[in-house]
Amino acid sequence: MKDSTDRGTGDMFGEKRGRGRPKTGTAKTGAERQAAFRAKQQENNVTVTINRGLLEGLDAQMQAIRDGGSVLVLTPEHAGEILKAIRKSSLKQLRGQRPRPQAKPKA
Repeated sequence: MKDSTDRGTGDMFGEKRGRGRPKTGTAKTGAERQAAFRAKQQENNVTVTINRGLLEGLDAQMQAIRDGGSVLVLTPEHAGEILKAIRKSSLKQLRGQRPRPQAKPKA
């Protein structure tokens, strides 16, 4: 019991805090955290549409590379079409998200 005439003894030790980290009041719900995670993942992906014929050739080329072979399955024309599709999709989907690199002036 605190002595009503004593003004300093009990207060010099301060108030006892609760256990754990203090609450900030800005905690996110699980749904908010998941939505933020999905949005961040979406920024890292690009969806590319490729012709099925080109896809089969690309698949065969990638398997050959994986298996350590040096077989060229794709023709340069097909490889160019795939590269064009990838670049077109990346430019379209990433427009406004990242600054485009400046072209170097020709000397």
